[in-house]
Amino acid sequence: MLDGLEIAGRGRRYQAAADVVTAIGLAGAVAAVLPGLADWSRTEGGAKRVGFVHASLNTIIAGLYGGSLYARA
Repeated sequence: MLDGLEIAGRGRRYQAAADVVTAIGLAGAVAAVLPGLADWSRTEGGAKRVGFVHASLNTIIAGLYGGSLYARA
C-alpha cells in the first residue's frame, strides 16, 4: 500500500514508511521463533508435522522479506 502511494507520486516519505513497516514485521517474525519452538517441542503426531510445515513456510517468507528489505536499502 505504501509503495503504491509512493509510486502514485504522493511523496518519497511513503517509501521510508514501507521500509520501517517491513523491518518491524521482520523483527516480529524473529521474536516469534523461540516461543514457536517451545510450543512445537511439546507437540506430537500430526500437530508436529503441521508445526514443521508452518515453521518452514514462515522461514521462507521471512527470508523473502529480509531479501526485500536488503534490496530496498
